[in-house]
Amino acid sequence: EGLIAALVAVFGFFFGIAMTKSGLLQPINDFFHSEARVVWLDDEIPTLYNWLGINKWIIIAVITAGAVPFLLKGQPFKKGNRGFYWSTAGALVGVVAIAAWWASDYFGGGARGLSFTGPLREFFFAVLLGDSAGNPDQSVSMLGITFTWSSLYVLAVPLGAYLSAKLMKEFKFKVPPADELLRVLLGGLVMGIGAQIGGGCNIGHGLTGVSTLAISSWVATIFIVLGNWTMVYFLLIRPMRDV
Repeated sequence: EGLIAALVAVFGFFFGIAMTKSGLLQPINDFFHSEARVVWLDDEIPTLYNWLGINKWIIIAVITAGAVPFLLKGQPFKKGNRGFYWSTAGALVGVVAIAAWWASDYFGGGARGLSFTGPLREFFFAVLLGDSAGNPDQSVSMLGITFTWSSLYVLAVPLGAYLSAKLMKEFKFKVPPADELLRVLLGGLVMGIGAQIGGGCNIGHGLTGVSTLAISSWVATIFIVLGNWTMVYFLLIRPMRDV
């Protein structure tokens, strides 16, 4: 949409990922990702269904039944004033998430769900270093640059956002004050550090991981929400109360 602050946040996010994956904070990342701290359940990634020992579709049915009343409160069948209403947009995101599994396997050499932590790191590494440093079995070399399918789909996100903003006549370059840019940069940096240590972001965990019922993604998503609530309180709610 032309928000310069969002672009600054993306760079901060990448810097946080890179310095944690391969830079100054690598020892901390290696500590949390060491084999001794990786939890397996019968040689599989812990999920709600293999932890509880019941069929996954039973858990999906229970979660769906519990979510329906909350979704109905949001009037999902109401028509939006402009663009897609939240329910339509959510359904389309779900379709894209499903398609990503197939597309990454067919075009990229291995199934990968939607995420931005790994793909964003791979994209910038490919641009800056000529090698995305991704899985060799899922990498392709062209014009001297080695990249992954996931590093390329990252490009489609700002392109799609730009086209959408232009169609809605909402595109406009917006440059915030310097102090806000610094705050956004530091926020992106912290998010990148947390995403690398936590193994994913709100997309990788909240959209893809939660839908696979991975326990790690449920835990990560809960704390992402709690972290957001905490910062909203300190940055927005409390200052308004002090006025």
